[in-house]
Amino acid sequence: QLLLPAPGEQHVFGVVMVGEFFSRSGWRVFCETAPQDDLLAETVSDQHFDVVGVSASADANLRQLRILIKKLRSASKNPDLVVMVGGQVFNEDVGLARRIGADATAADGVRAVVTAERMVHKLARAGRALQP
Repeated sequence: QLLLPAPGEQHVFGVVMVGEFFSRSGWRVFCETAPQDDLLAETVSDQHFDVVGVSASADANLRQLRILIKKLRSASKNPDLVVMVGGQVFNEDVGLARRIGADATAADGVRAVVTAERMVHKLARAGRALQP
């Protein structure tokens, strides 16, 4: 699990808190509190991440977030990378997550863990079903 704030975000407390929820649920968590797009792309191309979670508090930087999501997906070592977004802007408009290219959103850390686990397990089951 890689967690980070959206481009231009100044608030990282939510990222750290959600990381605690994932960590307590047994996930290996990496929190980037001052991410740089190029380094993030390199990180996801070098290491296998099942989930990347991005926190956004406002809609001011959604264009850059959409670009970042595309960049992370294309660079990812994991072709089935799950991208989750969270924060007040997504709580107000849950459809926004899909419109910017994310797979899911969650209103809080507990729901984020449950949603991520469900999505990763679903992909794992689908992968096993395709194997001979």
